[in-house]
Amino acid sequence: MSDGNGQPDTWTVMRLLQTSARYLGEKGSPSPRLDAELLLAHVLKANRLRLYVDFDKPVTDAERAEYREFIRRRAAGEPVAYLLGEKEFYGRPFKVDRRVLVPRPETELLVDAVRERYEKDGAWLAADFGVGSGALAVTLAGEYPNATVHAVDVDADALSVARDNAERNQLAERIVFHQGSWVEPVEGLTFDFVVSNPPYIAENDPEVASDVREWEPHGALFSGESGLDAIQTLADRLPAVLKPGALWFCEFGARQRPALETLLASAGYAAEFHKDLAGLPRYFIARRLES
Repeated sequence: MSDGNGQPDTWTVMRLLQTSARYLGEKGSPSPRLDAELLLAHVLKANRLRLYVDFDKPVTDAERAEYREFIRRRAAGEPVAYLLGEKEFYGRPFKVDRRVLVPRPETELLVDAVRERYEKDGAWLAADFGVGSGALAVTLAGEYPNATVHAVDVDADALSVARDNAERNQLAERIVFHQGSWVEPVEGLTFDFVVSNPPYIAENDPEVASDVREWEPHGALFSGESGLDAIQTLADRLPAVLKPGALWFCEFGARQRPALETLLASAGYAAEFHKDLAGLPRYFIARRLES
């Protein structure tokens, strides 16, 4: 087989990347080059840096066939993390699939905020409500070696993934998993701090990317007409499980701060609002006011 000019039609790493990135860009990927690199590195069992070292290395027919299938699925909207089967969060590997949300870098800011306010060696009792893949719960258990983290989710499939990730990161002994709705499974306990990345997207939000809406679990994304149903529920129920002075760290949508200021004040909280690295409102830290 030749390229029509008498030269062997050799598919090298560079040629595959250029062709695939162009194709993914045409199909609407917001990060076509990165997608192409991550998927090819996975097929070749290499890291992205190695791709650049081996730019001129030929790719076998079998490798190209496997890669072509990944590119086809990515072009159809399937998230790269689901194709790879994992996503890094706060420096740790997490298994992910369609049962759980893909962990986002913005959510790492919640961990940073906790670390700024709670000493590393404290024997804290913490909770993560809406645990999903376990990214927050597992990370907090890793960052706080003397803490116990209670991880709650209503979805059995999500809890299965979270348990796998706790085992994978050798932190399962300090995480207690509960299936149930928000605070109900842990009533009777009181926590030094709690974290949550709840569903906070409005049901009819037109700005949700198609690969998010069509591939990631609906119940972990959407929360009523305003997107605030889950946060309202937590605001109402958390006082029963918070120690005096305990803090609640919670992610929310970029346009929700005005509504949340009213919601939290009405529910009896004092809240600080913080921005992400893009300068968008992203999470709050709330403390229940003494009555």
